[in-house]
Amino acid sequence: MFDPAAGNDSALLITEQVLVFAVFVGSVAALPAFIEFITEMRKRKERIDLSLEDEVASSLRPRVAGMDDLLTSIADLIDRARNPAAYQDLKIGNEVLIIGPNQTGKKSLAQKIAQLAGMDRVVTVFNPRDSDALAKAKSLVRGYKWQKVMLLLPRIDLAYQQGDPEVLTELDALIETTSERQNVLVAATT
Repeated sequence: MFDPAAGNDSALLITEQVLVFAVFVGSVAALPAFIEFITEMRKRKERIDLSLEDEVASSLRPRVAGMDDLLTSIADLIDRARNPAAYQDLKIGNEVLIIGPNQTGKKSLAQKIAQLAGMDRVVTVFNPRDSDALAKAKSLVRGYKWQKVMLLLPRIDLAYQQGDPEVLTELDALIETTSERQNVLVAATT
């Protein structure tokens, strides 16, 4: 019978080698699952990067030709976004929904509002049906504690049409937590 306390070094060495070999074989067996995990994480990060854009508002070039009358008519909205403390007693949210047909400049209008309101950043979630992108947008906006930020959600209607409970929960949490902050304006388009 083997007694490790007896000092049989060769038996201990063989035991250690067998254990190392077993760990190595187990690691090799787990390698395909690990590679698949890493690949999925990389795909997820790429999907989030494609769904999310964080830009300096002053660098945007929105195309709003012919919208001067519209911009004049929403001057109070722009003023409220520029000076939220002055409107705090009204107890209204920091959310704007821009409705209109496709390709009519709703996103450009939202970007122009961000510029006129003096926003520092515009965080755009191009795919509001992606819960990972929504979670990343929430953490981005939360990180801008002292900067004025517009959270832009183009085609938000697609998320509600899809009806995925996980996505809708994440979307509602994003809108609720960000719109409560005075430095954030949430703008969504249809």
